[in-house]
Amino acid sequence: MTALAVAIAAAVGGVVRFGLAPLGRWGTLIVNVVGSFVLGVLLGWGPREEVLLVLGAGLCGSLTTFSTFALEASDGPWRQRVVGVAVTMVACLAAATIGYAIA
Repeated sequence: MTALAVAIAAAVGGVVRFGLAPLGRWGTLIVNVVGSFVLGVLLGWGPREEVLLVLGAGLCGSLTTFSTFALEASDGPWRQRVVGVAVTMVACLAAATIGYAIA
């Protein structure tokens, strides 16, 4: 049953990420920040292992995207790339920290 729940959560995360894909770099930033926030909440809340597996690995794992972030970070003028990486790292870390703190 847990595998099915993980698959359903992953499908939801994947559909959301696909829906935001037309936003390009902004879509990637949004899904990574939201996923970091949700994971921070989950880790702060300390749910059962099954819940963490479904929402953390399933939903957040399929919602967030390191590969697209890395691809986008290697494209464009170097200043844009540096700013993009810095903004993403700071925003994701802040989102996870805030999520953890409010859980």
